[in-house]
Amino acid sequence: MSRTLTGLQIIISLISLVILLSLYYTKGSLKPFLHDTAWRSYHWVCYFYTALLLPWLIWKLYYKVPTKIRKSIGEVGKCSYEIFLIQMVIFTLYPHSLLSIGNRFITEVIFILSSLVLSIVPVIIYRKKRENYNSLNPNNS
Repeated sequence: MSRTLTGLQIIISLISLVILLSLYYTKGSLKPFLHDTAWRSYHWVCYFYTALLLPWLIWKLYYKVPTKIRKSIGEVGKCSYEIFLIQMVIFTLYPHSLLSIGNRFITEVIFILSSLVLSIVPVIIYRKKRENYNSLNPNNS
């Protein structure tokens, strides 16, 4: 990906983003152009945003984030498979009905935050303990 976006890429990305949001948040239809399915926001026209604009934004913001946060994200990225495996258990066993507060937005925020914490923290603790064990017992790696 180049470090600059052309005007055409920006226009296509913004149109794609507008179509994505309109398909997701409205009941409107693009029936003559796009086939309506249950997955309304998964049309080819919506992918320009994620293919062009989103990587560019991430690239631009990467060096504006403090180094400590970048390193933390890198460490979590190294554990992504273990996090995925724990999330499968958490999403299966998560007590949705017990945490229903009445406000759907607050319930969803609690679900997202608690599932992130419950899936990332145990993996980080496990990796730290494994590193400590391996450093004490180098023959058992």
